[in-house]
Amino acid sequence: VPEWFVRETADATHDVRSPELRWGLNPQVFSHGWELPARHRGEDGRTGEGIPADARSKPGSGGQLIAFVPSLDLVITRQTGSSGNWQFEEYLRRACAAVLPP
Repeated sequence: VPEWFVRETADATHDVRSPELRWGLNPQVFSHGWELPARHRGEDGRTGEGIPADARSKPGSGGQLIAFVPSLDLVITRQTGSSGNWQFEEYLRRACAAVLPP
């Protein structure tokens, strides 16, 4: 992932402070259409605990996901058909934990 893109997506691209309307999420998790998953605070059952601060993710329809974590030199994808409700952050958390030293 290019360094300029990592820098550009490091912070929210707006100054909105009220919860996002659809799911009541912290609006500061959104940057250029990407999410900063470490900033989730438990809204809608989503928490950023255990996710590196520099992670970015983009959930898609049908349970798809693309994410990258520059500090771990890690890119993660999940390609699937509709598979029911699942937690994007838990998938990302486990992928990050799998590449961290014991």
